Amino acid sequence: MPCENVPRAVAGVTEARQVATGNGSTCVVRADQSAWCWGLNNAGELGTGATSLQPSPTPARLNLPPVRQLALGSFHGCALLMDGTVRCWGANRFGQTGAAPSTTGQCDEGDGTPVPCVLTPTAVAGLTGVVQLAAGRNHTCARLGDNTLRCWGLNDSAQLGLGRIDPDTAPQVTPAAVALPNVAEVAAGGSHTCARRADGSLQCWGWAALGQLGGAPSATCSTASGSVPCAQSPAAVPGLAGVAHVATGRFHTCVTLTGGGARCFGRDDNGQLGSGAASTDRCSFSFDNYPCARSPQTVGLTNAAAITVGDYHSCALTADGVVRCWGNNTFGQLGDGATEDQNAPVSARLVP
Repeated sequence: MPCENVPRAVAGVTEARQVATGNGSTCVVRADQSAWCWGLNNAGELGTGATSLQPSPTPARLNLPPVRQLALGSFHGCALLMDGTVRCWGANRFGQTGAAPSTTGQCDEGDGTPVPCVLTPTAVAGLTGVVQLAAGRNHTCARLGDNTLRCWGLNDSAQLGLGRIDPDTAPQVTPAAVALPNVAEVAAGGSHTCARRADGSLQCWGWAALGQLGGAPSATCSTASGSVPCAQSPAAVPGLAGVAHVATGRFHTCVTLTGGGARCFGRDDNGQLGSGAASTDRCSFSFDNYPCARSPQTVGLTNAAAITVGDYHSCALTADGVVRCWGNNTFGQLGDGATEDQNAPVSARLVP
């Protein structure tokens, strides 16, 4: 499979102010508040009104009013508009776009199985006053101006934080309130969600089999894969304070701290926790055991200013403008010019 192991310029994209990435697509918000996307479009995740089986290498402008922020899940996307409303598009098998799934499939998620989808950005009904979005694999969350949360989509592992689980045949298709006040930031992962509160504490909920909630799960969720540990409502991550930023991947979670440090927890088979050593703990899931950490692990950074994570890798921006990455590097996602996994931060080879 073709890959790039060092960062390169994206032709046709200038003055980018925010970047969002999905399973095989990428979007940016430009300085003029326009939104542009490129990449895979099997499930309509580019929001252009069509689907294609081949990647689109040319950024396409979305038909949207001025955009404040974009958030991409695995196969869907959402835009927070400057007026505080939200529009979503892409795969909608589980209502992750905020609309009821149609009964007939129009798209596929790469395996040829027809799934319902929304081909153009469509308003999420009844949602206003939004200041931040987060998109997980099959769910979406919005933080409102009063620092409360609304989440919708798949809830088979309690990833919506509603104190219950829902079968995948009956997802939560409208935004539902999460019983958690004073939220300063929200991040949505594969099947879990975390929120940084105004006091610098971190609360997480959802699927917990691989330690991605950073603490002992409080319940068991019955999913299509069997019974798994989970937290059906927000639960504090023990021993973690002074959180400045949070990011969630498919099976792990990372944070930066107010003093410039960073911590990660969850699955660690590719070094995605960045501790510099192999995790000795093991987490079981689907008849396999994976290296993991159920409590926050120290990443070798002292001046982290921001952090982001993918499925199996993580990256941080330091206060002096350097991008440092760790974890899976099979496709050059660490940007260091190599393809070997790294369990400690390495510098991406950015071109000025």
